[in-house]
Amino acid sequence: MDMMGNKERRGVNFKGLLKRNWLLIATILSVLLGISLGVAVREYASLSHLHKQYFGFPGELLMRMLKLIILPLIISSMIT
Repeated sequence: MDMMGNKERRGVNFKGLLKRNWLLIATILSVLLGISLGVAVREYASLSHLHKQYFGFPGELLMRMLKLIILPLIISSMIT
């Protein structure tokens, strides 16, 4: 115990850390996997224009959905 009466923590509870932060860890790993896959496909695969459009379609869809969500929020905040 220290002077304040608190117990000192020794070591790190790694299992508890993983349990509390699993979503953050999964997000970071997914981003790293996506970046590495993108670099590998760009460098080592010869894709036709059609295949590039197939890869780009989900991202384009996501960006359009985000625009549909954000645009009304911006307009309503400008009006009020």
